[in-house]
Amino acid sequence: MYPPSLTPALISDHISTVHNIFGTPLSLVEIGRANRKRHAEVGDTLNEQSVGGPLELEAIAAVHELSNEVRSIAVSEILPRTADLIFVNIKTVEGHPYTLELTMKGWRIASLQCDSMNGDYKRVGLHAKYYENARQLLEEISPAHSQYFTKCLTEKLTQLHAWRKAQEEMEDDVESFEKQTGRASTSLKKEAEKKDGENDTQSDEGLMFTVDESSNR
Repeated sequence: MYPPSLTPALISDHISTVHNIFGTPLSLVEIGRANRKRHAEVGDTLNEQSVGGPLELEAIAAVHELSNEVRSIAVSEILPRTADLIFVNIKTVEGHPYTLELTMKGWRIASLQCDSMNGDYKRVGLHAKYYENARQLLEEISPAHSQYFTKCLTEKLTQLHAWRKAQEEMEDDVESFEKQTGRASTSLKKEAEKKDGENDTQSDEGLMFTVDESSNR
């Protein structure tokens, strides 16, 4: 089991640091930070005519990176999806469904149901709070996501270890087979050489016998 200090957030930060060497924000944390900075500078409007912009990239990064920390996560196919607004459905490991709204301002909980924009009017504060990135939001609504992530990581590493062990055993079997085949081939070669030698000896004896008979005549 991995230590409690190994959390999804720390791994994401490490990945961000590595990618920052090349100046390319690829993690959801870095993409979110870049989009929030852009919002602070130019506001909500992106002035883009179609999807595929910075919000689309951030949503895809969230779906990809958080897939092992929740039961399900996907961009909504029912709710509006524009360059300025994207909705993401998520079900936490605790089994709670949410619709998350993503704008340049950040992430917020739009609804306590999937594919819905109707919030709980009794919990206005929950729906009014914005988060810089999806991971921050997930840490608040799903306390068990870190343990679930660690469990999935452990299972995948165990599977990888088993696969590598099977590969090593297969390579050992192949090597053993090749050695046995090589020994058998060498043995057959020696037997063939021995047989050829015996045939040569018999031929020489026959030749000597023929020569002797000719001499006697």
